[in-house]
Amino acid sequence: MKKIKSHIILRYLILAFILLELPSCFKNLTVQNLVYFNDFETGQYNGIGLSRFYLSTDTPKVFTFNGSKVLGGFNNGAFTVFLNHLPVHNAINVEFDLYIHGPWQGDYLGTSAVPDLWKILIDNQNVLLTTFSNTSYKQSYPSYYLSGPEYPARGDAYITALPGRCSTAAQADGSSWYKFVTTIPHTIDSTTIYCADALQPYNSGCTKSWSIDNIKITAIKY
Repeated sequence: MKKIKSHIILRYLILAFILLELPSCFKNLTVQNLVYFNDFETGQYNGIGLSRFYLSTDTPKVFTFNGSKVLGGFNNGAFTVFLNHLPVHNAINVEFDLYIHGPWQGDYLGTSAVPDLWKILIDNQNVLLTTFSNTSYKQSYPSYYLSGPEYPARGDAYITALPGRCSTAAQADGSSWYKFVTTIPHTIDSTTIYCADALQPYNSGCTKSWSIDNIKITAIKY
């Protein structure tokens, strides 16, 4: 009888210990809040600002590519996502599908002495400045331009051979598809995500461009 009572008491003590520890365990769980998502299937920009510069004449729009609605094609242009009233967090995660259309030339310096650059800024801070290539030239992606080794054309692409758009629409390998993901420390209650290019030569939108899809922004509390 004494042994039975001892076992019962021991079980209650273990259960009590577990119950006492549970709040502190859950207190440290990571909380992820989806604060923005757009797959463009409705054709709406939903908080995205568009801009053009240099000699660009193309106005980005929602169009169908690879069986899905995407926003593009950008050439010497940019998009900006503005978000306010973010929940309490200490990091944000930004991810989207990035389509590189046409014969981007990576790190190659043409007559303008400027490569086919693409960049992303978060709250006006450079996250990545890089180049992509769909030709024989090497590219900087996934590294920062001029900060590391050059990589083969289409390096780190999710899918390397998709049809192009506009002048390269008939090419089976006219576009490359990248899965872009970045997480940065962040605590303020608003954010601005900005992506832009400096494609060469100016106003070559039917030859070289880029598009985006499935933008997802998550506020993370560790």
